[in-house]
Amino acid sequence: MNETKQRPSYIRGALILTACSIFARFLGIFFKIPLARIIGDYGMGLYGYPYPIYSFFVSLSVIGLPLAISKMTSESVSLGRSDHTHQIFRVSLVVLIGVGLLCSLLLIVFAKPLIHALGWPEETYYSIIGLSLTPLFVSYMATYRGYFQGLQTMVPTALSQIVESVFRVVVGLVLAVYFLKTKGVAWAAGGAAFGAVAGAVGGSLLVSAIYAYYKKKNIVIPARLGSGYSERVQETIKTLFVIAIPASFASIVVSLMNMINSVTVARSLQNAGIDIVTATEIWGQLSQKVQTVINVPMLLGVGLAAALVPAISESLATKNEGELGEKTSSALRTVSIVTFPAAVGLFVLATPIIQLLFGATSGGGELMMYLSFTCITTVLFIVLQAVLQGLGRMVLPIRNLAIGGVIKLILNITLISKPSLHIYGLIIATYVAEIVIVALNYASVKKYIRFKMDKKNAIIKPALASLIMGVFAYVTYGFLRPLLGSNFAVLAAIALGVVIYLAAIVLTGALSKEEMRSLLRRRRK
Repeated sequence: MNETKQRPSYIRGALILTACSIFARFLGIFFKIPLARIIGDYGMGLYGYPYPIYSFFVSLSVIGLPLAISKMTSESVSLGRSDHTHQIFRVSLVVLIGVGLLCSLLLIVFAKPLIHALGWPEETYYSIIGLSLTPLFVSYMATYRGYFQGLQTMVPTALSQIVESVFRVVVGLVLAVYFLKTKGVAWAAGGAAFGAVAGAVGGSLLVSAIYAYYKKKNIVIPARLGSGYSERVQETIKTLFVIAIPASFASIVVSLMNMINSVTVARSLQNAGIDIVTATEIWGQLSQKVQTVINVPMLLGVGLAAALVPAISESLATKNEGELGEKTSSALRTVSIVTFPAAVGLFVLATPIIQLLFGATSGGGELMMYLSFTCITTVLFIVLQAVLQGLGRMVLPIRNLAIGGVIKLILNITLISKPSLHIYGLIIATYVAEIVIVALNYASVKKYIRFKMDKKNAIIKPALASLIMGVFAYVTYGFLRPLLGSNFAVLAAIALGVVIYLAAIVLTGALSKEEMRSLLRRRRK
């Protein structure tokens, strides 16, 4: 069977992978809604404290190797070197399992010292142990994903993402309910955290089964090895790390950025005079409720970035400077048209949205109100980062992130410790750091691409339309709440807000009627 014919087209594979990735992200986001109702703010704090640390260890355990595996596999297949292709897979599997096992052991061994050093409650131990085996299974699964992507078949990766998310949600929630009844809230948080391990195991079993099936049926993977080129194991390992280490910097820097809040909040709040239980509840509200809701519009940044990198690279390859500028300005305009109303809507309806999702007595509404506009700054720096990556300027966004991270770390420690600010110091630190990152990324893009921002259509008109929408949504909620109750009133306010905003961006000219018709035509197709 012709191997080339077996491979799905790159575009189709990318679309499948993107769609499944977004669906998996939504499952992960809405996993926290029932979980918060089960284990409460304190339980969510226990669950949330170790997650950035765990993410960092997962980043270390994978360290860009799937990308390296994908690249090396693709090159080997294109040269017809079947022996070498399988050697890459086997060596990578051993290396990644070894690194993943080491990271899992580090989490287990240093769990208690980490808790003491960062001022977390002793009960956080169960959540750390619940997560501890995840790096091992994620590493195993990542090898198969990188190998399949190198063979240009994206379906196994896409399906494994779905299975991983489903297992995580189901097992995590079931264990949370069981342990809450039998052992208490700390064990329940640990059971929810173990859902990540279950997800990684489920995804690992699936990719292993698909690999065995493909090999048996001679689909993409040949059942028998040929006499293709092979090389020494040491050379394969060396090549893997030469490609992987530069690619890993970005993910490690992002993980470190996410760790800053986790490692500074508990101790700093206690320095501000807040007891550890209240500090944990505040962290649970912030990290597992507020950030969960704000992450929904942020999915735009992920989708835009995925589309922008190849699009910018294509224009760069053809040396089409005009197209580079158009794509960049169009992406920034899209960001404002989508994130401005999201930020305003979250600001004016913050508390009722939190209570709708997490329960009538749920806290965190005020925190979300103040942090709502971070969905604009975060999406902006993600999109500008994608432009720089498309230009091949990989180091610049990493440098800019690192600068923002240092600023955030200093401001977190300084401001949160002040009794007059406490958690609001984190809000100030977040805005300052993200604005710095956006400014640095924007300056870097302007250095390499000539483009003009149509401030009137890209900023002023969407902002005006968002303001109009926000007023209508706020008034509608206030009017309907005594009649329908808070939950129905906020749903009605959101629905009316969407209609008002769409009308406002057309009436103000932020989005022309022709552009609206074009979007609708594409949707029908």
